[in-house]
Amino acid sequence: TKPNEEVLYDSVDQDEDEYGGQGYTFDEALDKIGIGPYQYLLMSVMGAGYFFDGVELNLASFIVPHLTRAYDITPVQAGGVESIVFAGMAVGAWFGGIISDRYGRKIIFLSSILAMSVFGLLSALAPNYWVFMLLRLGLGIGLGALAPTDFSLLMEYTPSRNRGVVLGALQIFGALGQMYTCLISWLCLTYLPKDDSWRYLIVVGALPGFLIFFGRLFVKESPRFMLLNHRYEEARQVLYSITKMNGKATLQGRLVAPHVKGSIGFFAQFKGIFVNGYWKLSLLLWIMWFCTSYGGWGFNFFVPIAFTKLGTNEFLATFYVQSVNLVASVVTILIIERIPRKNFMAMTYLLSGIATMLIGLSTNTNYVIAQAAISSFLLNIP
Repeated sequence: TKPNEEVLYDSVDQDEDEYGGQGYTFDEALDKIGIGPYQYLLMSVMGAGYFFDGVELNLASFIVPHLTRAYDITPVQAGGVESIVFAGMAVGAWFGGIISDRYGRKIIFLSSILAMSVFGLLSALAPNYWVFMLLRLGLGIGLGALAPTDFSLLMEYTPSRNRGVVLGALQIFGALGQMYTCLISWLCLTYLPKDDSWRYLIVVGALPGFLIFFGRLFVKESPRFMLLNHRYEEARQVLYSITKMNGKATLQGRLVAPHVKGSIGFFAQFKGIFVNGYWKLSLLLWIMWFCTSYGGWGFNFFVPIAFTKLGTNEFLATFYVQSVNLVASVVTILIIERIPRKNFMAMTYLLSGIATMLIGLSTNTNYVIAQAAISSFLLNIP
């Protein structure tokens, strides 16, 4: 072996003496190399996906009034426009996770953004309400697969001590996507022909997804997936690329692959989160995540419609509220590694709930904007 060259072994005994203390896992190698340009480039690619996520999820609240007139639908049917996307997200998240574990992250990493773009674009051409709903369901499936896969892939490339900060950085992209939605909604719905302005808005909202798809073609497969599937040389090359781009010296020692005894089926994996006392934690996390999604995305859907009812400029007012998310994301980056997260999350959840309830106490536009901004800030803090 040449000096400074990485050696990869596929055995994974946890006894360090077998390797003379020189063996390390991929995660340990990342911790030694540290964060740098490689992760920043990946973060920008993943962040673009979160940007697109923010655009598509917030678009519906601006087009619903126009859909109601175009398709002559009831308020209940109008509410279904956003609900069908979330139904698709549930399906996409479930099957996206299964497929990415079995066939690799990259297949979902690429197909999710492509599905969002294609179904989003086609929904602009929908001749009736039911076709529109079917196409938005397809968009939701892609959207549901995107977020967890992007997050997992980025975390697998990020040193453990930097993962909280990286999460905060991803939120910045989501906030920018929400603000961008306000801008394009104002331009399309104000200055384009009224009857079809909502269709143009959907097209403008979908187009960035195709650019993001092509940018993702250059992202490597998950190194953890490579190691688990005996693609050792590819994993070694990824580690070398990270080391080189980050300007660090090549690590000396042996990169060892994780050992898995046989393949684990889906139901066995699912059962694993309910054994040895994990069932209580799993249920609590599910309930917490349900409430977070219900409150957070419900709030985002409600805000533009509320401002429309108040007779104010819904685009500008919503922009003010969504811009606070950007501030919240920056604050997250600054404090997330310095605070006890569990207690802080509990406090912000409680305060955001109170702040959201207080929105309904007045119909004064300035009051509603200020109170909604406070609620939005608290909802987006960890």
